[in-house]
Amino acid sequence: MQVASTIKQGNVTWGLARISHKENFSHDYVSTYGEGENITFYGIDSGIDINQADFTGRARWGINLADNVDTDCYGHGTHTAGTVAGQKFGILKKASIVSIKILDCHGYGDITRYINGLNWAINDAKERGLLGKSVMNISLKTRRSRAVNEATVRAQEAGIFIAVAAGNQATNAEFYSPGSAPEVCTVGASTRNDTKAIFSNYGELGMSWPCIVFCIIGANVVNDGSRPVRAWRVHPIHLTP
Repeated sequence: MQVASTIKQGNVTWGLARISHKENFSHDYVSTYGEGENITFYGIDSGIDINQADFTGRARWGINLADNVDTDCYGHGTHTAGTVAGQKFGILKKASIVSIKILDCHGYGDITRYINGLNWAINDAKERGLLGKSVMNISLKTRRSRAVNEATVRAQEAGIFIAVAAGNQATNAEFYSPGSAPEVCTVGASTRNDTKAIFSNYGELGMSWPCIVFCIIGANVVNDGSRPVRAWRVHPIHLTP
C-alpha cells in the first residue's frame, strides 16, 4: 500500500474550495484522490472547444449530432467541461475529455440526438476499454420521458457514472428527464451559505440531497470556458468525480 499523494491548489473559486472542506469559506482546494488520471469525461452538451488552453491538449472531438459546426458555438458545453476537467478551475485536471454535441448554436436539441449521443458514448467507451473508468455530466432536461430515462440508465449500467442536473425551475424534479430516473445520481444546487439555491429543483427520486451542501455547487460558478452564465445555474459537475 502507498500513502495517497495530496494535491493542493490555493486561491480557488468558492465552488472548488467547498467540495474539499467540511467547513465553509475556505480558499484552497485539497484532494487525495488524484487528478483524474485514467478517467475519461464525456460531455454531452453543446459541444466543447477542444482547443481551450485550460484543457491542456486532453480534449478530443467525439461526434456531432446537432449540425455541421464542429465547435461549441453556444458555450454551455465548454463551461461544464471546464468545471469538470479544466486545469485551473476543474476537478479532474488530468482526465481525458470527449465532446458529444447534441445541442445547436442556440442551445436546442431533441430526444433522438440525446439517445444517439448516449449510445455513441457507450460504444466508444467499450471499444477503448473505458467502461468503469468514465464519467458523464448531463446538464440538460426535457419533460419526463420514459425513453430518455431508460437510455440514461443503460449508459450508467454499462459503466459510465452519470450525474444529472435536477433543473432550475424550483419545482419537483420528478416532472423532468433524465433527472427523474431513480437509478442515476440527480442533484440540486447549493449556495455559498450551504443552503438550497432558490432556483434549484428538488425531490426524492434518486436525488442526492445529502450531498447537496458540499457536492453540488450551483450558483455563480466561474471557469475559463465561461461566457455570461445566463441560465446555466445547476451543474452536477462538482459531484461527478
